[in-house]
Amino acid sequence: MKKKQKQKLSSIFRNNIIMLGKIAKYTPDYFVLMIAEGIIWGCINSAAALFNYNLLNAVQDGTDFLYAVKIIAILAGFYLLAYGFDKWYWCYKNPLIRQKLHLRMHEELFVKSLSLDLACFDDPEFYNDFVWAMNESDKRAIEVIEDTGKLINRIVASFTLFGLLFTVDPVIAVILFVSSCITIVANTLGNKVSFKHDKEANPLRRKKSYINRVFHLSD
Repeated sequence: MKKKQKQKLSSIFRNNIIMLGKIAKYTPDYFVLMIAEGIIWGCINSAAALFNYNLLNAVQDGTDFLYAVKIIAILAGFYLLAYGFDKWYWCYKNPLIRQKLHLRMHEELFVKSLSLDLACFDDPEFYNDFVWAMNESDKRAIEVIEDTGKLINRIVASFTLFGLLFTVDPVIAVILFVSSCITIVANTLGNKVSFKHDKEANPLRRKKSYINRVFHLSD
């Protein structure tokens, strides 16, 4: 039983790597910018803690006031650049990249369908999978790349914060590390359940779409 679970996890990991490869092929700017976004947000999430730590140490050690001003100026400049990039990316660039990825992935599926025998489309199981792939392909790709960005964000922030906490209180650092691992496992299981639910519901959605067409379209 344990062996089977490992195979499933390895299959999920392999599929995610394949999906990331397709994203890098079709929209390399999406791949690079999402990684950059993850790194930047990881730095943003840990910058405040580092700032407070250094500022409090400066005050406690009686450091010159200009040093504290320098720390505040560096943090303000970093936040200005980081949030500026974030707004540009999500409000302007990301919608364009998503549309480009949608078109490229659907184009690949359309080209693939041209090479198939027409009898395949008479098979309900095949048609269910084909419709599901058309509806979910770019959506799943976006989830994979954005989850990768979030993972990078949490890794960068976690290493910074855990390193900082270890210098203050190692016990708290270990507790936070364990809780982070539990959160990752819970999110992974939740994604698997959501994926299974969507796949099982696809035939019902297709029937509903067919009924809507039959009863609403004039022809």
